Amino acid sequence: MHRFHCPDATSILTAKAGTSQPDHGGEALVNLQGDELRHARKVLRLTVGDEVSVFDGRGHVGWGRISRMTPGAAMVALDRAAFVLPSVPRLVIAAAMPKGPRATDMIHQLCQLGCDAFVPLRTARSVVDPRDAKLERLAKLVVESAKQSGQAYLMNIEPVQPLSRVLAMAGIAVKLIAAPPEGESEASGVDALSLAARLRGAGEVRVLIGPEGGWTTEELAAARDAGFERWALAPAVLRIETAAAAAATVVRYLCM
Repeated sequence: MHRFHCPDATSILTAKAGTSQPDHGGEALVNLQGDELRHARKVLRLTVGDEVSVFDGRGHVGWGRISRMTPGAAMVALDRAAFVLPSVPRLVIAAAMPKGPRATDMIHQLCQLGCDAFVPLRTARSVVDPRDAKLERLAKLVVESAKQSGQAYLMNIEPVQPLSRVLAMAGIAVKLIAAPPEGESEASGVDALSLAARLRGAGEVRVLIGPEGGWTTEELAAARDAGFERWALAPAVLRIETAAAAAATVVRYLCM
């Protein structure tokens, strides 16, 4: 079933799901707009009667059929709708940006794994400092990935932040910084069993992923002083996008 992102359909979806009272009676109709309308008409060539699913990116999902298709409009008549609870804890990955298409791969993977927010991180050894246009393109990738993977929520792409500002953020229950083991005696720096228990009771977990050149000694010390625990995701040095996906996978798995 084809899925469409309809950010303006929240009130209709909540009314159909029974989580709010509709303002008026009649059929629950969702209007596909912009890129979604063009995709439905020109790419998928949907017609009246075709089954589709819509979501607002904030947990509301609906299922129905195309009831009207014209060059300027496509209406979906909802049969049913539901509200999907968000995953707990809230997962934020703050990472230095990798080069070229690897950034695209990272965003797609984090979306599929249920990451709630991505923070582009500026560090001492960062080699990519994404501009606003790049972040806007990544935000569009988030929509595409959510449609493909069936996510009910869109991952938020936040503005670029210096490491110092991310370290200063308070109110985070579990704080981890990905870094290779310091020596043969250190397996990961974080005990997996205790981490699983803490994650299940946490409101938010934030994971820091460094640049290609790694963290500086000063950055690791500052992170430690801010309460971030060193977390070796593998015995080898991982690429940025690999480490980000591995961290998200472990966190979501331990919370299942």
